[in-house]
Amino acid sequence: MFVLRAELPTREAWQRALAQHGFALVFDPEFDPSRDDGYVPCTLAGADAGFEYTIQDIATYVAEQDCPDRAQPRTSDTAVSFATSSRIEDLQAAMAAAAVLATISGGRVWSDEAGDYVDDALEAARELGTAEPPRPIATSIVELGKTEIATRELLQAGAAAVVPLCEVVSDARRPVETRKVAITILGQLRDRRAVPTLERFASDAVLGAVAREALAKLS
Repeated sequence: MFVLRAELPTREAWQRALAQHGFALVFDPEFDPSRDDGYVPCTLAGADAGFEYTIQDIATYVAEQDCPDRAQPRTSDTAVSFATSSRIEDLQAAMAAAAVLATISGGRVWSDEAGDYVDDALEAARELGTAEPPRPIATSIVELGKTEIATRELLQAGAAAVVPLCEVVSDARRPVETRKVAITILGQLRDRRAVPTLERFASDAVLGAVAREALAKLS
């Protein structure tokens, strides 16, 4: 987000504003918004969360991120970055922090991913705050072949789902239809690590046709 450096609040002021806007986000007691640079631990509704916090001048940020011309505000001099991993709790914490900071400082939230400003950062933070954490891959594997949501979750998991899916295909105790679904997902994921497993079953009387189809997608 972009802001005037002189408008950066104290931790206490930022913390009060978070509470006033209904976000159960609590910063580490040692966090200093005007000086810190690095990981900021916090809690979100009692759960551990955190984000990487960086302050730099706008010209440096725009050059490093190759931002378009419209990203360069005329009324700000500082870029404050909130970077996270893919954990939903961290994303929720970072978005809440950025939205409230923009609100109390007169700044604007810029999204590198979208390549544009976030029109209503508070609303976006509240919407993200209602998102549920993804279920563990193991849960999706248990439900594979029984629910459509399990298939969607494994496709969304991407590379992390490849090895568990290969184990499903290789487990003769699993229902045939479940193993076929696992093979189909492996084909859609297009991860070369699945090739040895798929090749092993390419000549199988029951699984062979679907395994060959999946292999064709990986070639």
